[in-house]
Amino acid sequence: MRHFCGEKEIYLEYLKQKMQGKEPDMGSDEIYIDPDNTYQNSDCEFYNKLVDVLMKQRKAGDAWSYSLHGYTAGNERPAGIWVEDPASSEPVLYLRSDQFGFSAPKKEGSWDERYPYASFLNLGGEESFVADCVWDTRTLGGSFLWPLIDAARCGKNGESWKVWDSRYNMHRGVGSYMEDSVDLTLYEIKCFYDLTKQHPDWNDEILCEKLTDAGGLLLNYADHMRICKWLRHFQDFKGYVESFCFHPFVNERYEIVDITEAKLTWEDGDGYGFALDVPVLNGESVKDYRASKRIRNIKDAKKLRQVLTNVRSMTVRRTKQMESLVYTDSKAGRDGE
Repeated sequence: MRHFCGEKEIYLEYLKQKMQGKEPDMGSDEIYIDPDNTYQNSDCEFYNKLVDVLMKQRKAGDAWSYSLHGYTAGNERPAGIWVEDPASSEPVLYLRSDQFGFSAPKKEGSWDERYPYASFLNLGGEESFVADCVWDTRTLGGSFLWPLIDAARCGKNGESWKVWDSRYNMHRGVGSYMEDSVDLTLYEIKCFYDLTKQHPDWNDEILCEKLTDAGGLLLNYADHMRICKWLRHFQDFKGYVESFCFHPFVNERYEIVDITEAKLTWEDGDGYGFALDVPVLNGESVKDYRASKRIRNIKDAKKLRQVLTNVRSMTVRRTKQMESLVYTDSKAGRDGE
């Protein structure tokens, strides 16, 4: 598989030194590269391959196309993936990625109990396991794509400068009930599609109100209308799962695997999709999870290791499927295999 976060050996050494109580003399960029932030380089492989996946997965008659762009003057149009439609003179949406493999412990933070990797290490877990999990989830299959909004304006060198971001991305992290969890995020997406199917006459404003009142975060922020536009493009949850190769996170009925209850092994990473006996999320379990920090409350290293293994295994399954779409040379997407 192709990894997009730097040199694992350097990161592993950093983790070992931190756990020995030392302060490694390394810069943040040397320790770990966040793939989400590599949009700044229009030549970056990570974002270009995401564009390739989007283009490969377009359905017949789909007017939308995708391309990667760098910064424009004043940031009037954001760097990242532009969604374009021939019927529109302007891009219809702007996208950036959002890693769901949990925050990597690194120099500038992410070292307290809110963060699953840091918690695992502080419970006596192995540094090598954490490094392996981080690297295997910083692959093509390790992220969502969310639309951006013009969040604010601020002065920069005396000029007007737009700031673009995904508000949902910012709020689905460790401060929320979701704790950066891929399964709960997919569950909120599925709830959106379930409502559009049950109430085809509801407009986006009503959908936002109903989902938010039910406890969801997906449409609770200023980017809610753009998220609606993005998700509606894929018709239904099955269409979303198929377009983005999310089969490794659902069962045969498109129910979402519960990452805290499943018991996958690393060898499961070669499969793609699940039978009906795997533990899945439902309305009652999600209601309980909204009332507590389900991952932060895990104080057992073995249990936490299982959660991390589940996410790693499912992500690798997804990555292999996505790489099969965009790497024509079978060796091009593999380093370290």
